[in-house]
Amino acid sequence: MPAAPNFRFLLSATVLLLLFAGAFEAAVRWPGRPTTPPVPATIAETSPTPPAPPATRALTPPAPRSAVEADPAAWRVVSHPAQQRSLHVHRYGGMIDGRPATAELQWYAPDSVWGRFYRHGREPDYELRGQLHQPDSLVLEVFPNDTSYTPRGRWRVLSWPGDPVLKAVWQQGNRRRRVVLSESYVGAVRYDVRTVEYTDGARGRLVHDFLTLPVPVMVPRRLRDRLSPGPQARLRQLTAARYYLCDAQRRLSVRLNDYGLFSYQLDYHCSPTDASVAGGVDLDSFLFDLVSGQPLTVESQLRPGYERPLRQLLARHIEPDLVDICISKYLLRTTMPDAGLCLTWRGLEAAYEGPIKCGILSIAIPYRELRPLVRPGTPLARMLTARRIW
Repeated sequence: MPAAPNFRFLLSATVLLLLFAGAFEAAVRWPGRPTTPPVPATIAETSPTPPAPPATRALTPPAPRSAVEADPAAWRVVSHPAQQRSLHVHRYGGMIDGRPATAELQWYAPDSVWGRFYRHGREPDYELRGQLHQPDSLVLEVFPNDTSYTPRGRWRVLSWPGDPVLKAVWQQGNRRRRVVLSESYVGAVRYDVRTVEYTDGARGRLVHDFLTLPVPVMVPRRLRDRLSPGPQARLRQLTAARYYLCDAQRRLSVRLNDYGLFSYQLDYHCSPTDASVAGGVDLDSFLFDLVSGQPLTVESQLRPGYERPLRQLLARHIEPDLVDICISKYLLRTTMPDAGLCLTWRGLEAAYEGPIKCGILSIAIPYRELRPLVRPGTPLARMLTARRIW
């Protein structure tokens, strides 16, 4: 039987809206450029294992919540998730000045790009920051990820970010280095980050970053729901994370995505909406082995008895100006980091809960110095060997 006129109209309108939404998504990623997904990398999967706890736990003890706060049904999305901004991330591997290197570029909008890169077996790693100059010239300034804050030249990008091959010239004074990198997710996660805002209409709002997987088959099956939970699981996470009557933000930062290891952190900030409660901060760190599909803890990657030598390394790397202001020498030498440990691109990062004026204090140890404390045969040892650091 022919469809009724009204039904045919609704069907046509729906198809047009879907086509428009797909075109809009492609234009946001990078206007006028093709966005062909890379060929999925094959990652080994093993039998499921019980989940391990996250590497860190809450710094601030949770305060009692009302029944409405504890009920996920009390919260609603402020706007449809498709209308929320997304952070687009592309990873590249190849050669910089003839040496193996890995890079990652990120953007919300195509007029502003940032990222990072490192040359294997070399230090430090570098940050990239830049903007699109008219008509189509992208220049990224290069900053070493250390305490010097002095630019080390700039990348003049010869291709478009998001293209299968990233070509650039690294100019530093009279020296020019050639950059040729291909988009690759071998031993890594293809991810984006979506920001979603929720409200209950009374006590404030929750803003939360979530990982999304543009090509889920590139991730071991048992990790897909862990890394990119569905809408109901997201809402449960938000409700569990909210400790007070406050406007809360939970920001996500990927710290390591290479050689079969994926590490990220969730940074929680609470701005009270009620004068009777105090604000708070929290930091959770997560680590996953992409080869086995298992969650890990940083502690499991270190040799037995690592605690004392690790504290000595931390005491050596803390900025002197912060001692006795944000943390005492006694606390630094006698206690383990109360905000936990995290693996990053450049090394191990330890976090302490400091006074309000300091927030969370982080201390970084390069992998070359951490190497004697790494347990042989672990995924971390595997990565250091591949990076020619072991």
